[in-house]
Amino acid sequence: MNYHIKQIVIFSIALYFLLPIRCKRYLIDIYEQVPPNSILSKGILRKCIQVFKSGQDVILIYDASRPDWEYYDPHLLIFDENRILKGAGYFASQKIDSIHKNVVFAKMNETRHLRQDNYVNDLPKDYQIHLNPDYNRSNLRCGNKIIDGVDFDTSDGSVRFKVWASMDKFILVSKTVKNIDSTLLQKFVAQDTLKYRVSELLFNTKSGVITIQSIKKEGGVVSEFLLVKDEKIMERFLDGLWMIINAK
Repeated sequence: MNYHIKQIVIFSIALYFLLPIRCKRYLIDIYEQVPPNSILSKGILRKCIQVFKSGQDVILIYDASRPDWEYYDPHLLIFDENRILKGAGYFASQKIDSIHKNVVFAKMNETRHLRQDNYVNDLPKDYQIHLNPDYNRSNLRCGNKIIDGVDFDTSDGSVRFKVWASMDKFILVSKTVKNIDSTLLQKFVAQDTLKYRVSELLFNTKSGVITIQSIKKEGGVVSEFLLVKDEKIMERFLDGLWMIINAK
């Protein structure tokens, strides 16, 4: 075979295998929203729903969903000790349960798991995701506490909420901070203080909802919704998360 023809054949074969990889289009390309080597910012944190520290690293669940998209698309973002993004990947779950020796443990969402090949999966080589079968399918949604104050402790990564509670355990289900008014507040009469580890919480900065999930003895997940009294309290909550993230 002529030398030049051989080169053309080799080039064509290489192009055949490489072109599909280079041209692959993801349903969501996380790096279009948070480019590689991005520095963690409050803007990024604002779109997250969970914060976890593992050693010197910070692991976030980031909501990469598009406004015109019917699916919820959570991704893991992993930042190093200098808070520089060192990897990201689709997260076929709802919540990080724990992290041990760089293994992220969570419950599998089967629908998301089947779709994960359509997304970027570029976690650092020293990280793994271990998804347990999601056998707790029933989900009880409740909520009867409004957050009237927040206080963070960087020594143990915890937050204290000053709350007002209602006798109606379901009064806040499907409500957001925009639904808070004087009429609703009159139904909250009992005061209490609650303490949680920051890593236990799921939060939505737009709706003002903070969620605590627990497992019932008989099986199933209980999702309790806490609602911030106003947007200023949510901003203080974000400031506290930022403080926890950057605490040495």
